[in-house]
Amino acid sequence: MNLNPQLIVSYLIAIAIDILFPLLLALWVWRKYRVRWKFFLYGALVFLVCQLLTRVPAIQVIQYLLRDKLQASPPLLIGWLAIAAVTAGLFEEVGRYLGYRFLWRKEGKSWERGVMYGVGHGGLESMLLVGGLAIMGLVNAIALSSMDVSQLPVTGEQLAQIQAAKAQIEALPWWLPLVGGIERVFAMSVQVSLSVLVLQCFLQKSLKWLWIAIGYHTLVDWVAPLLNHFIGTGKGMGPGVLWVEAVVAIFALFSLFLILRLRGQPASVSAGEGG
Repeated sequence: MNLNPQLIVSYLIAIAIDILFPLLLALWVWRKYRVRWKFFLYGALVFLVCQLLTRVPAIQVIQYLLRDKLQASPPLLIGWLAIAAVTAGLFEEVGRYLGYRFLWRKEGKSWERGVMYGVGHGGLESMLLVGGLAIMGLVNAIALSSMDVSQLPVTGEQLAQIQAAKAQIEALPWWLPLVGGIERVFAMSVQVSLSVLVLQCFLQKSLKWLWIAIGYHTLVDWVAPLLNHFIGTGKGMGPGVLWVEAVVAIFALFSLFLILRLRGQPASVSAGEGG
């Protein structure tokens, strides 16, 4: 099997979006609002601790142990996706709150800094997690497509698995990786809006905004994977995935509305203020 050159180009463009878009967005925020890059690093640090080093490994292990039961029971799968969404909301939004409270002890809080904080949070997710997975996907696709299975010292069952993987790659639409890259743009809007929502805990001195952020994060992280499983890539590689991305785009537009709507709050004077 020869790998479709268009698929390779699509992967490369998606990887470039995953890695470069957050940096370009942060550069734009820095130039327009003169926000220092350390707020980007604060957001990246929160995502690193609250997701990559804690929740993500635990979720992956549990999901692997439950894989057969999840495949056999749609209700259990729906419940598992809900649990994954709730924990994502709790870990990330509480992490954002703690970051605001303890990393920013000597700096006042403002909308502009909150935006950069969100870009850093979503940026590390995009560059390291999503971009890394896209790179691995491309490497695996190239390796499998060039593999001569007849020369491999494998069992019949292993051979069947390799052939199935090769067939799956062959069936991939060339544009599918691009969809993942576009989704990162949408996801960045959501991540920034969540940081701005949590920021209101300090600007408006009310913890209700933390719960609003957790609820919104949970909704996005439950609906999108649920739709993806039942009408998107989980059910094949057809146009269903485009319907999923249309829903994600709606979330992104609503998130952009939230970002702009909450822009007018006055900045706090000291990091000690807040709920």
